[in-house]
Amino acid sequence: MKIDHSQGWTEAVIDSKCSIDKFYKIAEILKTTLGIFFSNKLSDTESHYWDFTYKARELTLRYNTYTGISIFPKSLKNSTESDSLVLLDVYNTLSDNFKLFDTADNFVARYFDPEPIQWGLRGDPHLWRDMKQKTESANIPTTANELEKLLHKLFKNLVGEPPQKGKFIHVEKYETIGMSRGMICSDFWLDKGFSLIIQRYIESELR
Repeated sequence: MKIDHSQGWTEAVIDSKCSIDKFYKIAEILKTTLGIFFSNKLSDTESHYWDFTYKARELTLRYNTYTGISIFPKSLKNSTESDSLVLLDVYNTLSDNFKLFDTADNFVARYFDPEPIQWGLRGDPHLWRDMKQKTESANIPTTANELEKLLHKLFKNLVGEPPQKGKFIHVEKYETIGMSRGMICSDFWLDKGFSLIIQRYIESELR
């Protein structure tokens, strides 16, 4: 992380080489620690520009495939000293909190390790890993009931429909070699998968 003034405005460079996952994590930190609301989100094949207002100053959180993540005043060269001071405030907050948030222990994904020993059908391990990846920046809910709702919602988003007892669901992107390729076993998730994740959550909360 560094402050850059070379382009004629103050820019906070968070990471010059990183994946899009880190961009979402930074956005989550801003929302959690500063109550940021992103009012405008623009995206193309290589970049994301998410605008937000903090202390009455308009800033932009940007991700670019080649230059990484940075935050800068929305007005760029027309920015004022007040814009720069507020940007530095945001930068210092990120510096103080990033190590705390930049660990899997603070997100739902922590409950997906280790993987189950037995699966229902061949598509289930692919869905498990997909769900883990999707929750790497998802804050841990405050109750087991909220976690269960989150898991069911994520299942529906990834599979296309909710799990139903006795039903097998085909998901093309999870296809592998074998008779049950791409098939998701609802019973596995309803009887074992969700329960295992929730049980890990409960045990961690009791420590």
